[in-house]
Amino acid sequence: MDGEKLTTSFQSELKDTPAETWSKFPDLADTVWKWADDGATPKASIKFLNDNTIKWNKGKKQGYWNLRNDMRILETKFHGTVHELRYILEERRAVLINSDKNPLPTMWEPLTKLSDYEQRGKEIVARFCLSEERRPVMSPPAPRQTYKDKYPDNAQQEDSRIADNIILRDNYEAEVVVYRVLEKVNEPMIVLHGFKCTHFQFAMCDSSHDKKTCEECRNSKNSEECDFLIIGEDFFIVIEVKNTILNETATVAFQNSLLQRDRVKKLIHALCPEANILLFTAFPSLSSKNINWSVNGGPPPLTGMDSDQVDSIIYKEDLDDFPNWWHNKVTAVTTAEIRPSFFYKVLNMLSKSFIVKIFNRIFKRRRDLSLVLLKSEHEHDKVKHILLTISCTEVDIPDESTFSLAKTVMRIDKELREGEITLEQRIKNSQCKKSFNPGVVKACDVIRDYVGIKYLTVEQKGVLESYGYFGNPKYPYNMYAEQQLWINGPAGSGKTVLLLGKLIELAQSDTDKQVVVFQFGGDKNNSTTYQDTCRKAAVEFTVLQFVDCKDHTPSQLCKLILNSEHKVVIVNVHLYKEITEISYSFTELVIETLLLLKACHLLIDDIQCLIRHSWLPMIHRDLPVYLDILELFKKKRSVIVACDFGQCYYHVDAAHHVAFSGHLYRQLYSNQLVTLTKNLRNTYDLSNILSVIRNKMVSNVYFGHVILPKQDPGHFIRGVIT
Repeated sequence: MDGEKLTTSFQSELKDTPAETWSKFPDLADTVWKWADDGATPKASIKFLNDNTIKWNKGKKQGYWNLRNDMRILETKFHGTVHELRYILEERRAVLINSDKNPLPTMWEPLTKLSDYEQRGKEIVARFCLSEERRPVMSPPAPRQTYKDKYPDNAQQEDSRIADNIILRDNYEAEVVVYRVLEKVNEPMIVLHGFKCTHFQFAMCDSSHDKKTCEECRNSKNSEECDFLIIGEDFFIVIEVKNTILNETATVAFQNSLLQRDRVKKLIHALCPEANILLFTAFPSLSSKNINWSVNGGPPPLTGMDSDQVDSIIYKEDLDDFPNWWHNKVTAVTTAEIRPSFFYKVLNMLSKSFIVKIFNRIFKRRRDLSLVLLKSEHEHDKVKHILLTISCTEVDIPDESTFSLAKTVMRIDKELREGEITLEQRIKNSQCKKSFNPGVVKACDVIRDYVGIKYLTVEQKGVLESYGYFGNPKYPYNMYAEQQLWINGPAGSGKTVLLLGKLIELAQSDTDKQVVVFQFGGDKNNSTTYQDTCRKAAVEFTVLQFVDCKDHTPSQLCKLILNSEHKVVIVNVHLYKEITEISYSFTELVIETLLLLKACHLLIDDIQCLIRHSWLPMIHRDLPVYLDILELFKKKRSVIVACDFGQCYYHVDAAHHVAFSGHLYRQLYSNQLVTLTKNLRNTYDLSNILSVIRNKMVSNVYFGHVILPKQDPGHFIRGVIT
């Protein structure tokens, strides 16, 4: 397990959350914990003795341990050094406080006994799986992420290796289809997506397993896994997902799924032989009308399938009408096979009576009568608890955040913000690599180091390296050359990221010109992002707030900016009030101030906020004020404007849409008017929804493609149900 991923979020928690809200430590007396200096790889064991001393790696007694602050801080001393640790309940681990290491040194109590797994599972149920609503508990709450980006449509022609990877990506997409239909089942159950069980865990569950003679016990590879393991009130369901449309391919895939299903079935039966298990294989891309399974002696290669196996297949039309399929294949079957819970309780009480004990002794029954009649409710719960713990445990490290909705949302948000789209991935324990995605490139150093974005789309890089009118296409790209660009793009397409990169490039250049950033909407809209980026790059800056400037002239405001002692000036223009309350003169004042900054590089973010207010009734002008904005492009200096006209679409009438689009098209050169079409800030599902809305806007406006560029579906990062 990646220790860095586990502890990165703790760095801020340790500083930001008050100590009185920290989780309490469990009872440590006579327990053994593992210690990892890197937060992940155990290097030693610590035993906390009853006399409050410590044994390091089964050595001699040393130091001490003590719980203080109402059991919220563990103070320990070993190897002559005092350590203080905080307990993270969600991760079942303690992290070192005030350490300079990253990831933080960590210790945890390993799970080595079946009883530990059962107890941990009970706690998982109590914390995450109890709900009054009749709906599934999904783990994780969003589909387990495998692919984060989308290959371009022509990717297969550029690299033959990509064809295989597209198949793997489509296989993952098939799992998402099944995940979404399971979310909507109106029954209380637990759905585990991507269930895995190590051979060590399987051996622990199987009391008949001989570890001495088993060769697989010598390694820790995953031996049992399935795409979906569903835990119902008194049944278990194993679903394997295969993505294929060809007859022969489907047969091979189905045969492989039978083996995978049986291995997980064997694991559950090792815990409870009487468990009721249903086995299915889903083909989300396959229709029953297009396949001809051969049953009982058909021609090769379709021989060997009995009617029960064929009946366990879930086709595309079944997923389209999943509630009906679930009723026929699951609800009807389980209610027919399993006695009502009240009847079971009566039988369970009778099974413990004196009469049943005599009956068992007379007939020399080896099992309790209740186990002969029906499976034990207690045994079912025990299996459920153990499986839940296995699903969130790698080797002996539990990670209960798999079940947490809050942690899942934080993880998805982190992935979206960091631009963790796939460039090239290594497959574990292999020299083989997944193919390079031609739609993704490595970010330049300034964006990677100071903005924190590792990868860019090809479209983003193209905009970053566009010159605009003053660029000379005969020479290679020069980061210090003047750029004049009007960047159109939806929210989340990377406009601000590119402005941040250009800001640092200009600030670190040899030019004496000031770099002025105008940001509209107030100090909460990306302002802190600009400031944080400057701090990371060690660039000094001045922040000015334009809130109510009616007592100033444009020349006075311009003088305020030019007299700044720093090369970078960040101007926050507050436009919080409703449009009817904003004075036209204030909008005009800001634009005239921009026009006076002739010797400065200008970066203008979210200019649509200003344009929105420029439609106000004109007082003493013959032409709309927005036409003056384009005068900024007539001086030889860098001017980069970021605009999402869709955000003021409903505040501006159609005539002004057409007028402004046409004016942009006529006044700017083709290499100055650039477009970003992908929303990378939202999840895959939200991005698709927003792309439909955006494209509807474009189709409703003449010249709409100029100022309202279409939005393409973004990456494949999956979120919670929308």
